[in-house]
Amino acid sequence: MNSDDIILLLDQRFDTISKENTSVQDLMDDFLIELVVKEYGEGILNKPLRLTNEEMDIIVNDPFSTASPVQFNKLTSGEYALCPMFRQTKALLKIIDEAEELKLTAIGNLPPKIVKELYPLGVKNWFIEEAGYKLSKETDSESVQVAHILATISGVAKKRNNKLSLTANGKKLLNDDYALFMKLFSTYCMKFNWAYFDSYEFEGIGKFGFAYSLYLISIYGDKQLPDNFYADKFFDTFSRIRNMYDFGENGPQLSGRLNRCYRTRVFTRSFYMWGLIDKAEMKYLLSDLVWKTEFFDKLIKMELAGFH
Repeated sequence: MNSDDIILLLDQRFDTISKENTSVQDLMDDFLIELVVKEYGEGILNKPLRLTNEEMDIIVNDPFSTASPVQFNKLTSGEYALCPMFRQTKALLKIIDEAEELKLTAIGNLPPKIVKELYPLGVKNWFIEEAGYKLSKETDSESVQVAHILATISGVAKKRNNKLSLTANGKKLLNDDYALFMKLFSTYCMKFNWAYFDSYEFEGIGKFGFAYSLYLISIYGDKQLPDNFYADKFFDTFSRIRNMYDFGENGPQLSGRLNRCYRTRVFTRSFYMWGLIDKAEMKYLLSDLVWKTEFFDKLIKMELAGFH
């Protein structure tokens, strides 16, 4: 389906807004599902999700346990280098280790010279790459900020007198990519505030059930699908989340905002930043196409009865 076909279908759908009590978000969700069916057939909507109640409880409440259906393979150093956030954070830790103490700016940020060294190792910022915005400080790059935050909240580095240095455990982890990756990734998933960079009012969205989102990608991620598709699947499973919010008269608009919050925190930011998914903008649509990466397949395996 080319862009002209998409625009024609969109024009037809937007005609229904004035005739029915339909939000733009609901319209787009229905439209994207129609595109998915046209591309892959109805069978993709009916793939069975095989988690038992016990597995679901573990995947939500203890995702990094040995009993979790989502397990993480031990990779080579070259394979971990496929992960942008790991590359960036490990490079920062090496810089700290070589300096013994890394002096921060007056407001506690990484020095501009270090920011410029780290930025190319992570995911790119659209404003810098496409809009000509100059990279000059830590807050110009979300991924550099995350690397800095992870280094400290993981206990790998510590800040004292406005200087960063490695902890004893940090020095040890720097020589073990598997242990370092697991420390950083689990810290991001369990301790980092996924709402740090946005103004959405929905606390916990995205971070809650992140391992279930990984599970969904393992099921569907071999196809390029709209991120709305995953949001719908997630909220179909965790319908009580929607029920927590009183949308009132603005229900369709707020429900769409909840959907966008999930997609932004899970796909646009977190999983993309960690190299687990790749994505492409769908022009004219309020969505991105997303699919799993080589790194996802190398890193993650599912251990549950009947999984294929």
